[in-house]
Amino acid sequence: MGESLIGFLLAKKRYKTYNDDTWYEDYDRDEVPDNPNKGGDAEDRIRSSDRCYRRGKFDLDFCPKTPNCKKVNDKKWLGKPKLCINRVPIPGDKENFYIAAMKCIPKWENCDKCMCGDNRGGGRNYCKLRDGNTPNDDRVDVDCDGSLKRIKFDGNKFKVKKK
Repeated sequence: MGESLIGFLLAKKRYKTYNDDTWYEDYDRDEVPDNPNKGGDAEDRIRSSDRCYRRGKFDLDFCPKTPNCKKVNDKKWLGKPKLCINRVPIPGDKENFYIAAMKCIPKWENCDKCMCGDNRGGGRNYCKLRDGNTPNDDRVDVDCDGSLKRIKFDGNKFKVKKK
């Protein structure tokens, strides 16, 4: 088993690590392409514009280490793992995004790097808010149209507070 998800848990003011392969191995066979080592978007990385939360503040220095995707138990038909970082707008500041989760996913899968937006942000921002872009995944539930209070990753709920 490998590190699968580092979640954003504001209620406890810290990130939490889940050591399981749920994000990597829980696919139906018909979802996996014939060549699982091709396709998908590029592996993600921590960027200079990224922000993480600690004690009521958002800063790059607060970001935890990324999961080591090489530790994932990669089943042959799923292909190689890659790092996926999910960013969500900061409540009350929709111009800036924070890291909500980091997880290992199959190489062929697309990563929603900017939930509620896209990665065509300008200036110092990597992500830009886009109306009508709510993540559609059977393991992710984010309320992009509302106050961004509802965030759930793989059944784990995260409470989000304004700055």
